[in-house]
Amino acid sequence: MYSGNLIGHKKVVSYFKTLHRTNRLAHAYIFSGNDGIGKRKTARHIAMLLNCLSADNSVCGECDNCYKIENKIHPDVIEIEPGKSISINTIRDLRNKVYIKKYVSDYKIVIIDNADLLTRPAANAFLKILEEPPPYTIFFLITAQPQNMLATVRSRAHKIWLSLKYDEALQFSSEKEGINIDPELMVRISSANLSRIEKMLSGIYLAKRKEIFAPAPGHFNIDERKRDDLKETAIMLLSFLRDCLIYKAGTPELIKNLDLEEKINRYQNRYNMHDILDKINSLLLVTQAFDNININLANNLIRSIL
Repeated sequence: MYSGNLIGHKKVVSYFKTLHRTNRLAHAYIFSGNDGIGKRKTARHIAMLLNCLSADNSVCGECDNCYKIENKIHPDVIEIEPGKSISINTIRDLRNKVYIKKYVSDYKIVIIDNADLLTRPAANAFLKILEEPPPYTIFFLITAQPQNMLATVRSRAHKIWLSLKYDEALQFSSEKEGINIDPELMVRISSANLSRIEKMLSGIYLAKRKEIFAPAPGHFNIDERKRDDLKETAIMLLSFLRDCLIYKAGTPELIKNLDLEEKINRYQNRYNMHDILDKINSLLLVTQAFDNININLANNLIRSIL
C-alpha cells in the first residue's frame, strides 16, 4: 500500500479506514502529540485516503486526487499554516471557503496546523463553524499543546494522540545515506523528532550544537541573532539540563546526549538537583517569552540561567 513519506502511525490510518468503510466519520478531530512526529503528514495522508479514486479504501498515490493532495494543490483540501497566531480574518476566510460546495472530492478536508495558536476571537469564530459544520467537511486540528486550545473547541472534536515509536524513528534515520553520525544517537538527541533529524542530516544542526557545547564544562556559546535559532538553542539546552538531572538521579544510562556525557557529568557535579530543576523551569519561562522580548535580552537571560 502506498504510504508516501509517512513514517509510522499505521494504527491511526487503519482506524480511519474503518471509520470510512463503516460510514462513521466525525466532522472534527484533534491530532495531538510531540512536535516533529508527522501529525500534519498523517492528516494529509488521511485526506488522500478519504478522497482516493481507487475503489479499495486505500491510498493509491497515483490518481489525480492523491497527486494534488500530496502536493497541496487540491481545491477541496485546505491547509492553514500559522505564523505567530491564527487570526479571526483567517477563520473568516476559511468560513467562506468551507461553505462552498466541494469541487471534485467526496470530502472537503481542512487541516489547521498549530491549532493552539488560534486567537480567542478566531477560536470563537471557528467554534461557530464546528457547531454547524458544512456537510462532507472534516477538520483536522494539529497541535502539540491541546491544553492551550479553547475548551469548547476541544469538546467538539474527537481527540487522537499520535506518537512515534523509537524503532520507527531509528529506521527512518538508518535509511538515510551519507550521514556521519550514529543513527541511534541522532534519534536520542532529537527525541524521535523527525523534523529535527532532517535538520541534523543537513549538518547545520550538528554544527550549531557543537558550537554551543564546545567550551569548558561550565560555559556555553549562546549568541543568537534570530529568534528561531534561539528557540532551537533553548531546546538543545533543555535536553542537556534534563540529562544533567537524570545523571544526578543516578541513571546515566538514560541520558539522550550520549556524546556530551563528560560535560553533563562535570556540569551536574556543580549543582544539586533543586538547582538544576530551577534552571530548567527558568529556561522554560524565558522560552515562553521569546516572541515578546528583545533578542539580546533573551541571550543574556539564558546565559545567566546557565
